[in-house]
Amino acid sequence: TIVVIDPCEEKPSLAKPLVEVPEGMPPIATTTKTVTPPLEPPTFSQSLSSQRIVIWEHAVLKEEVLQALVAAIGKDRGIEDREALFGDIMKREEQGSTFFNEGVAFPHVRLEGLAAPIVALGLTREGVTDVSTEKPIEIVFLIISPAQAPETQVKLLGLASRAAQNRHLLQSLRAARTPEEAMRIILDWEMPDESHPTNGPK
Repeated sequence: TIVVIDPCEEKPSLAKPLVEVPEGMPPIATTTKTVTPPLEPPTFSQSLSSQRIVIWEHAVLKEEVLQALVAAIGKDRGIEDREALFGDIMKREEQGSTFFNEGVAFPHVRLEGLAAPIVALGLTREGVTDVSTEKPIEIVFLIISPAQAPETQVKLLGLASRAAQNRHLLQSLRAARTPEEAMRIILDWEMPDESHPTNGPK
């Protein structure tokens, strides 16, 4: 069983802009607090896209994997400061590596001002050469989540852990030759049909 525990209190990276109140505006009397509605429970199909799936047919370095996944996120979601995002991910990795012996990796970071979580998926056929693990790293889940909703990160890490324990899903992803095919495999796995062979941990 893979248990992902993040003991580090992350500092959200991008500063959230403050809302300016025009001068002379009278205060609004209220007896209730403004409550931000909770985000919907995340799924991979909602947070992932084929544009954010990268496949390597050769052995790669850890930084090469993370840079490529950050570049895919930046291009697909219009994030301009990719270097800052990459730097935040590497700082988090320095606090404790998320590349585990079970052959999976869960790099993650929280960002200020992010409206919804973003997931990128890396599939390595020959593993990550500069990471010492018992099994080669085959799957990398890069998870970017809103700073204001830490529970979203926890839920996505749980989903990634469950996915990493599903043998049928892993075998199917190993056989995927294109990002589009890998995305279809993820969608099939999430189908709420208990009889579906890829649904649920195996």
